[in-house]
Amino acid sequence: MRYKIQLLSQAKDDVREARNYYNTVVPQLGKRFINDFRMVLEKIENNPFIYGSRIEEFRTANLKTFPYQLQYIIEEANEKL
Repeated sequence: MRYKIQLLSQAKDDVREARNYYNTVVPQLGKRFINDFRMVLEKIENNPFIYGSRIEEFRTANLKTFPYQLQYIIEEANEKL
């Protein structure tokens, strides 16, 4: 079962800002950052319980290459019978 990920608008802005910053450091580095970010999102979609919680219900996933963390919560869907 895949979980649906919803990014806050502030998180989207942070990702764009990081991508733009990395592109100013080295051309195409921003693309590598986005690929790393998407890889972690895919892991969370497939198994959100893979990463532990550090503060209350917030879980933290580190990107593989970049010093960036994704913090998220798991909201169980209410299914209608």
